[in-house]
Amino acid sequence: MKHYLGIIGCGGMGQYHFMTAPKSQGLEVAAVYDIRPERVKALESETVKGYYDLDSFLEDPKVDIVVTAVPNNFHKDYAIKALRAGKNVVLEKPATLNAPELAEVMAVAKECGKLLTVHQNRRWDKDFQMVKQTIEEGALGKVYDIESLIHGMNGKFLEWRAKAENGGGSLLDWAPHLIDQVLWLTEEKVVSVYANLFHVLGQEVDDYFKVILKFASGAIATVEVGTLCLVKQPRWIVHGTKGSMEIEDFGAKIGEIVLDKEHLAEWSEKIIVTDRGPTRTMAPRPKETLEFRTLPDVSDKTDVTEFYTNVMAAIDGEADLLVTPEQVYRIMQIIDVAKESDRLGQSIAVDL
Repeated sequence: MKHYLGIIGCGGMGQYHFMTAPKSQGLEVAAVYDIRPERVKALESETVKGYYDLDSFLEDPKVDIVVTAVPNNFHKDYAIKALRAGKNVVLEKPATLNAPELAEVMAVAKECGKLLTVHQNRRWDKDFQMVKQTIEEGALGKVYDIESLIHGMNGKFLEWRAKAENGGGSLLDWAPHLIDQVLWLTEEKVVSVYANLFHVLGQEVDDYFKVILKFASGAIATVEVGTLCLVKQPRWIVHGTKGSMEIEDFGAKIGEIVLDKEHLAEWSEKIIVTDRGPTRTMAPRPKETLEFRTLPDVSDKTDVTEFYTNVMAAIDGEADLLVTPEQVYRIMQIIDVAKESDRLGQSIAVDL
């Protein structure tokens, strides 16, 4: 069955949906709306109707799916209006400013009997899929530490992302994706959240954050994003009882998996002098006791067009929704707790 997408907001992300959504077979962009007429004019064509007021856009009978590609503080209101107009809704991330707002949208979607989902497109990222597959295969053993790091160098937000009233800042910009990825790496519950939000350059919004999630087993995941970090760090570092892995960046062209091939059960009585000083515990491992593996091939798991393909199949009753509102509500709850942890300066126990 053919489906038709309407895009609210023709800025950066709106243009992204405009270009990529039609790559999903059976989906066509039918309409666009923006408060800036010049942006609408840039995208309208013989096949794409440009609208200059929201009500007319929502009345378009052809459009059955609407995506909200607007500043974060407008997500809730636009989504509710679209749902009440009989449209299925794709929320850009973050779904809303907080969990209570998302709960409002979820209630309206249920009331109207329409599909609601969130564009968690980074579930298809190559680097993430490599980590996920390696953990699922059990190569690393029982994972006890995950670090998901993104460090930029420019130290500045553009346009509305620099405004607190619009829900700008690094936490709402990146945590919805990175926390979603971490939660997909384990079925465990989160039992505590600790967070620090920084205003490194004195900006109106946070430009650096560190969130530490503790899981029921005691394992932890650190999610960290900075905008003014001039020394590069890896994108991922994962440690388990059988080995570790590292991925340098999103391209995932550099990285490795190092496994404990022959565990050193006994130490020599001889103290070894290293760059770390005299030590045995921290002495370098003999290479023959380690196994080095390349990063796995995940080319069959990185097709982001699967997102919209699944949305259409779910609307047609042919598949379960991959990104459910309930999953995203959990993410938003964790982000809300992270904000409170930063405010209080302490870890907060949770049952999420």
